[in-house]
Amino acid sequence: MKRFLGLIALLAIAVLASCGGGGSSTTTGTGNGDGVTLCVDVSPESGTVNIESKEVWVTDGNGYRLYTRIIQPNVNENAGKCFAALIPIPGGTGDGAPQADSPLYRELAGKGFVVVAFNAPGRGNNQPGNLRSDGSQNYNGFLDQDALKAIIEYAYALPNVTKNNMGVQTSSLGISMGAGALGRYPQLPIKYLVDAEGPSECFNIAFETWALDSDPSNDRHGQFYQLTGHYCTTRDPSSQNQAWWTEREALRYIGGIKARYMRVQNQWDHAQPPNMQYPSWDYPPLWYQNKHAIDMVNAATRGSSPWTRINGNQINNPTNTLYTRESPPKYYTFSQNGVPYQEINPLILEMAKMQPL
Repeated sequence: MKRFLGLIALLAIAVLASCGGGGSSTTTGTGNGDGVTLCVDVSPESGTVNIESKEVWVTDGNGYRLYTRIIQPNVNENAGKCFAALIPIPGGTGDGAPQADSPLYRELAGKGFVVVAFNAPGRGNNQPGNLRSDGSQNYNGFLDQDALKAIIEYAYALPNVTKNNMGVQTSSLGISMGAGALGRYPQLPIKYLVDAEGPSECFNIAFETWALDSDPSNDRHGQFYQLTGHYCTTRDPSSQNQAWWTEREALRYIGGIKARYMRVQNQWDHAQPPNMQYPSWDYPPLWYQNKHAIDMVNAATRGSSPWTRINGNQINNPTNTLYTRESPPKYYTFSQNGVPYQEINPLILEMAKMQPL
């Protein structure tokens, strides 16, 4: 009889451990590797919680120590609970750890997210809250993508994280790191990727789009060269330059991701023409309004992503749809260049509330 009751107990634990997050509060196994630990899965935005922060160092597969900051629901007040997790990637080649101070991500933590922000190799200024990670600036290439992989794996192992409700949100050029990591390592446990106006390939990353008109005063390709020492391959077709760009063009990798993919796009991009100052900018096939957004969502739709869409529910674009210059999606119509940062949180919440993959 005791053996029978023991078997029933083991079966009950196994069933509980197999349940998981997404849209409702259930009991889930955190899967820490040292035995099954049960916790209650708390749906995002089901209530406001007090938050806390901490600093850790995460060592990636290349041996680099990555300075990492976590903002999360207070652990003592939420013992035995699991929450959705988000890894934000900054725009450009900026420092990621200070995002833990951003009202955007602190608000998400208060709504039930574990937010894990980090400095990629070589980033950080060694000021409090922004310590420098090992290594050198890699401009969102393979080393940075490997670092993101390590951070995702670290977040997955946290005991207060819902394993099937983890997301990555990228800003601007951060998509090179985000798409690269998730495309090169599609087995990573990421449910969704939110891409806020990221460039797609070297022609727009290096601002060759601005050189298409006859006015050299608005050219910007020199700015990118000053930052990285690289022009687009259309300007420098050397084999060394082509190899450098192979690591950093998100369009090469977005088709390999197995996460849901939401592209966030305003009518006027934050970095590309046309914009409020230059509302007429049409140079097909090289460039037209939001060509990068169309290329990215088309590649993801044709690829491994099970769900793709441009913009949130209120815009009402259909999912898993291919677009062209002549048949574009609907964009946000904010009267500024780019999407206001406060509009990003509702989209992250929308994705986090979807059912697990």
